[in-house]
Parts: sequence; structure tokens; C-alpha cells
Amino acid sequence: MPNNTGTPNDERVQATLVAQARLLAADPDRGDAIALALKNSLPTLTQWANAARPDLHVEHDHYQEDAVAASVVEAWREHRVRWLTDPALAGSVYDVLVDHFLQTQSLFTGSDGLDDESILDRKIDRQRVGARLHRMARLIFGDHHAQGYELLAQHLVGQTIQLTMAGLQTDIRSALSHTWAEFVYVPGWDGHSVDDMIYNLGIRTRHWGFSPTMDELVPSTGLANVLRWLNIGTDDLFAACLRERPGEAAKLAESLAGWRVERRCDEPTLLRPSDLIGVMENSRTDCVAMYHCEINLAQLLDAPLGAPLRLATRQGKIHIGLHDPINGAGYMDTWPGEVVIPADATGFGWVGRWPHGIDKTYGLVRSALRAEVRPLAQQAAPTCKPPAEPDAQALAERFRLRMAMSLPLDKRQVIDRGNQAAGLDSIVCTSHDAVDANRVMAEAFAEVVGHPSRPDSDDDARLWNRAWLLAKRAGFAQPLKPR
Repeated sequence: MPNNTGTPNDERVQATLVAQARLLAADPDRGDAIALALKNSLPTLTQWANAARPDLHVEHDHYQEDAVAASVVEAWREHRVRWLTDPALAGSVYDVLVDHFLQTQSLFTGSDGLDDESILDRKIDRQRVGARLHRMARLIFGDHHAQGYELLAQHLVGQTIQLTMAGLQTDIRSALSHTWAEFVYVPGWDGHSVDDMIYNLGIRTRHWGFSPTMDELVPSTGLANVLRWLNIGTDDLFAACLRERPGEAAKLAESLAGWRVERRCDEPTLLRPSDLIGVMENSRTDCVAMYHCEINLAQLLDAPLGAPLRLATRQGKIHIGLHDPINGAGYMDTWPGEVVIPADATGFGWVGRWPHGIDKTYGLVRSALRAEVRPLAQQAAPTCKPPAEPDAQALAERFRLRMAMSLPLDKRQVIDRGNQAAGLDSIVCTSHDAVDANRVMAEAFAEVVGHPSRPDSDDDARLWNRAWLLAKRAGFAQPLKPR
């Protein structure tokens, strides 16, 4: 509700009025009278300004509140874009909201739009104000009281508007502190065309309209965007497919051949690869990676620009998945964790941004998804840091993974039977009958150790042979160990 906002700068105001009064009255002594009259009127001026401010509130009607919240999130995004272009010219997001309120008369329900005249008209007795100004003009300007009245009226109206605008910012923030909005972040999107978002970032399948199961999934910009955002490598996805959907692994290996996304060692993963497989199976072609929550608007507007935005529910959960906001299809679920939105991100959505938003599509309990804007935490410890010394077991698992990506299950079963017949500790490996196994091991060696195997290195040779033996004993057709 309205609060006292203080007074204008006395010295600046007095200097301006004194200069104009001297021109009007041609009497230097009159300037002091003007300054005194102005000083005496400042408390009344503040009172008038507060009386002129409208009572701001957000209508409790669900649909109307959504519309109000959407307009605020949209204004926040536009302000963020301006700030990224030129921080010096961006100003305050609350200035943007005040301008929006005054111009469109639609930011808060139950309030009228205001212009210079109606600010004083509202809740102010114009006759009482006018009589006071005329008395002040006669006292100060004497015979020039008509011109003096216009001068004082112009000045007091201007100062009232200034105080009213400052008060509106306070009132807007107070109202928004009780208002929650649907908030969607789309990684990799610039925030402009929704059609372009679907076209560039949507998941692709072998047959359009199918769910992106592991045997339907094909490499695309959208898939790379999903994997990079969740911090899941293609090797992680394939290994999970071998464990969870072994019958689909051959097709996935065929699709991923020569196409890689690496997991970043210095960042956590947002989803386990097995969870991502389930999300994909329950979505469809063209769905896009999204984070969704209900966000407090005051917290959103007060978050510092130029810094990442860290979000999670009070219970430490995030609501993420794949969604097509044009056709209303996809799959979203909650998992433990938090989302950090980059400082330069501009790909955001809200109620009304697209035909089928997340709240509208899934009918969620919105209060359960209320997220807090959290202070930035220290960087997480690396999750996939390579061991200090080359690890034969890790190399054996990577070799088995690479073999699984090179051969279908039935051929790997034949290799295992042949190795068992020859003896698992034998130097013979029947994998050479099905594939250039040395090439496969060379790829795995370089990935795990960090450099190609050196022909003149006894250490590399011992590591190579030990890992190969471990892989044979584990079996090329057997499930991989979870990473």
C-alpha cells in the first residue's frame, strides 16, 4: 500500500522557483518568499502525492492473475535483453513496469491508468488545492499572481507526479511479492520465434510423430542440446540403453556412429541417462528440453542481472523434461537437483506465450512447483575426473562399450562363446573374427588414458593387455557396469 516517499530536493527546487519568480515579479526579495512557501508546502505535497497513488493489487481470479503475471515476466525478459545489449541504458525493471502500467492501464486489475491530470484528479479536492495555490500566488507574486499561480501549479503537479512514480515502484514490488507466475526456461533458444524453437531444437526420430525410443532416435541439433544441457554424454546414453533397453541398442549404435557429445567433468548431471530414456519414450517427435516452475515475481525482478539464476523448490526439486508447446505433447517430471540458468539466457516462456503451456497441458498442482531464487553456490566437484593413474578396469569397460556400439548382441554372444571355449585366460580373442578389435581398443585406450597407445611403451602394452583380459572375462554381451 502507499508509503510516504520523502520530499524532492529542496535546493534544486528553490533555485528554479527563485529564478523564475525574479523574472515574473522583478523583485529579488520575492524569491525568498517563494522558497519559504515551497518549503512549507512540501509535507502537504507529499500527502497529495500519496493520496493520488492508486491502490494496486492483483485480482485473485486465476485467469486474470495469470495474465498479469505473464505481462510481468514478459517485461522482465525484455528488460534482460536490453541489459545484455547495453547495461548502462537498461535502467530499472520497475521503471519499465510503471511505464507499462501508466500506458496500458492493464498491469494491475482494479486500477485506472493515470496521466498527468488524472493523478491530481484522483482522491484530491481540486478546489481546495486551487484555493491554496491562489493564496500562495497572491502572497508571493502580488500583482503577478495569475502568472505565479500557473508557475506553482505546474511545479506542484510535476512534483506530485514524481512522487507518485516513486511510490508506484514500491507498490508494484509489494504486490508482486505475493504473486506467482508460470516460468519456463528453454536452453539453447533465443526466445524469439516458437516455430524456430521447435524446428531447431526439437527431438527427431526415424519416423515423424513417433516417440523417440532408443531405436527411433536420430542425431540432431535438438538431441545435442538436450544432452549438453543435462550433461549426459552419448556414451552414457548408449551404456544406459544397453542396460535398460538391450533390444534397441543396435539401432542406437547405428544412429550414433561418428556422432558424439561429451559429458563435462566439472559439472553435475541433471538427470540420470536411464531417466532420460524414460522421458524420451513418453514424449514425441519435435519436443524440446525445458525447465518449468512457479516463480515469485518479486524474487525474479530482484535477481541481479549479469549473474546466473539458480532455481529449485524448497524441497530441492526441479521440474524438467521434453515438451511441445504448440501441440501440447511431451513428458515432464520432478527430480532432485537445481537448475542454473546462464546470465546471458533469453529463452523464456510464460502463460499465453504458446498455445499449450505446461500448466495448461498437464494440469499440475502449481503450488508444489514453487521455486526459490537461490544464491549462487560454489562450483560442484568434478563428476567424471579421470583417475590419476591409468585404470585397467575403466579401460575394459570402455572397450566393452565400444564393442557394443560396433556389433549387435548376437555377434557379441558368439564372441563370448568362442572365448569361453578357448579359455578366458587365453591370449586368443575371437572378437577379431567379427570386427577390427584392435581399432576398437585403440579408440577406447585414447579416450580413457588421454593419448594413443605408444608402441615403444611397456606400460601401455601391459595396460592394453590387462584391460583386454578383464573385458573378455566380463563378456562382451553382458550388461555394462553403471558409471
